[in-house]
Amino acid sequence: MTRPEGVKIEYCPNCKERSLFWNRTTQTWECLNRKCRSQFIQNQPATHKISFNAPLWLVNILESKRLWKLLMCVVVIWWCWTAIQYSGNSLGLAIGLAFPILLLYIIKLLLRKFLDNYKTLAAQHRISQVFYSIRKSSFLRFVVILATIALLVTTIWGMISFIYRLAHSASLVYLFNMLVLIIAQIWLLSWLCGTLKHSRQISSKPKFAVVFWSLSAVSIFCAFVGISPFSEIKDTAVASISNWWEQTTIASQPIEPPIEERKPQPTIPQPTIPPSITIPEPKLLDPTWSQLLAFLKTDNTDAHPYTYPTFVCADFAEMLQDNAHKAGWRCAVVHVKLSGYPDFYDYGIPSNTGHDCNAFDTMDRGLVYIDCTRAAQSRGPANQDNIVDIQVGKAYVPRALFPTSGWYSSSLSMGTVVGISDPQW
Repeated sequence: MTRPEGVKIEYCPNCKERSLFWNRTTQTWECLNRKCRSQFIQNQPATHKISFNAPLWLVNILESKRLWKLLMCVVVIWWCWTAIQYSGNSLGLAIGLAFPILLLYIIKLLLRKFLDNYKTLAAQHRISQVFYSIRKSSFLRFVVILATIALLVTTIWGMISFIYRLAHSASLVYLFNMLVLIIAQIWLLSWLCGTLKHSRQISSKPKFAVVFWSLSAVSIFCAFVGISPFSEIKDTAVASISNWWEQTTIASQPIEPPIEERKPQPTIPQPTIPPSITIPEPKLLDPTWSQLLAFLKTDNTDAHPYTYPTFVCADFAEMLQDNAHKAGWRCAVVHVKLSGYPDFYDYGIPSNTGHDCNAFDTMDRGLVYIDCTRAAQSRGPANQDNIVDIQVGKAYVPRALFPTSGWYSSSLSMGTVVGISDPQW
């Protein structure tokens, strides 16, 4: 089989070889393959038979099984993550995410049916020059390594969060979405690790171990130097380990013997206070803004689970007020009347309802409103201390004082403020 000079060769639909050319003399398509022994579309002008042929890079993309698995995995991860954020699966969101993939698959079927060279290129398992250049890219491998490390950390965090929510009796919807999210992350992580392992898929430089340990060293350095958010993650981890160690130490201490087995201890006489003398209560002070932030960061009011209707916003406000008084700070409870409350969790709360929060008269920023009510159904980050700008006629939107990485920093509107009570100090 010889190729005529200066003539473009196409794929023959009969023998599936690139041996078909247009004979200008006879005005016919002829196959140079001796085994084919046939001519294609005789006596037809060339202008009527020149059709669009699928490029090799497009065939490689549409015929890649890894691509379709990756798209489905990303859709599942995004759907479950959105469900965790808003406590409920949305059928409309699932259809919206699946529609582009379905449309791409329909395009693949149409190309298979109407393009002559599509099946031939797909059967030959050839790789276009674009894919060869991608395989040789060290920058691409570096990006894949970073994505693998980030996904590994996210997967470990997801497992810890799942165990924590399971221990605190979270809702079944939340636990189901969290479990599916972890499974999808593990599959995607194995896919990325397989991509790094096989040199046929991507180049062998730079090495995974070099990038991993380098990033680990840089992260540790930033954590101890004081660069955010590495330092905040380090402080949180150290505080968690310290609390766990204290609880373990207390649990491992020996049990004291019964009272009757103890040795008698000498009694120390207690001073008697005359009835006419009363001990004055400690005077409460107004904090500065920095002192208020320090108090809220150590306060555990927002860690209490929201349980409707036994422990709601009013209970959170009273708990924060009691803790502030114990710390020596003046704190008030404020009742806010709302209109258009969306009832996020379908508890049957009317649209015109009330909500309680707290107020602090800071020395440098004046009166500020703090809302420490935790989201229902065990949603949200660990710290849920919020600040609210309360004005009649404006939306009641709590905003996080200590934003947590991986969570939305701003909350949704709880309705419009129609009334504010006087602070109860």
